[in-house]
Amino acid sequence: SSITCAGDFTTSGGLLGASCLELDSSNTEYVQIADDAKLDLPSSSNEITIECWFKSGDGDNAQYIFDRRTGDNQYYMYLVDSDDTLAAKVYTDGTTNELSSSPLDIIDDKWHHAALVYDQDGDKTGTTYNHQLWIDGKMVDGEAGTGAIAASASMLLIGARNGWTTYMNGAIDEVRLWSVARTGTQI
Repeated sequence: SSITCAGDFTTSGGLLGASCLELDSSNTEYVQIADDAKLDLPSSSNEITIECWFKSGDGDNAQYIFDRRTGDNQYYMYLVDSDDTLAAKVYTDGTTNELSSSPLDIIDDKWHHAALVYDQDGDKTGTTYNHQLWIDGKMVDGEAGTGAIAASASMLLIGARNGWTTYMNGAIDEVRLWSVARTGTQI
C-alpha cells in the first residue's frame, strides 16, 4: 500500500520522538494512508485499540491526531485546545458517544500517551461492549456501547481531519492500530 505525506515536516531527536512526525498546522502537514481492507480488520474482530504518543503546546481549536471518516465513519481522536481535553470515538452500527477527558493540562508541549479502545465484554458473547478513552495509562472516560464496529472505505489521516482544514500542531509518534482490545495493563 502507498502512504502519501503532505507538507514539509521534519523529525526530531530524543528518547521518545527520535523519528516522530513534527507537524505544523499552518503548513497543513499530515500523513494520508489510502483505504485498505487491512484497516477494516477491527470490524471483523469487533475489537480495536488505537494508541499513540503526542505532544502539543498550542494550536487550533481542534487538533486532530487521527481520523478515519468521511461518508463511512470508523474512528477519530482530537485535542480540544479551548478547554485542554482529548475527545475520541469509535463508530458502530449500534450506539457509541464521543468520549472526552476532563481538562487535563495535556496541551503543554510534553509527551502524552493516548489510547481509544472498543471491545466485546470479557464473555465475548457479543451483547456488551466497552468503549474507553485512556490518557497516560489512566482511563478518563468510558461507556457501554452497542453494536459492531463499522467498516469504512475512508482513508486514515494522521495529524488531520478528513474533509476539513483542521490539522495537528505538534508531534505524533508510535501510532499503533490493533484489531484486539488491549487491557489497561497493556496500555
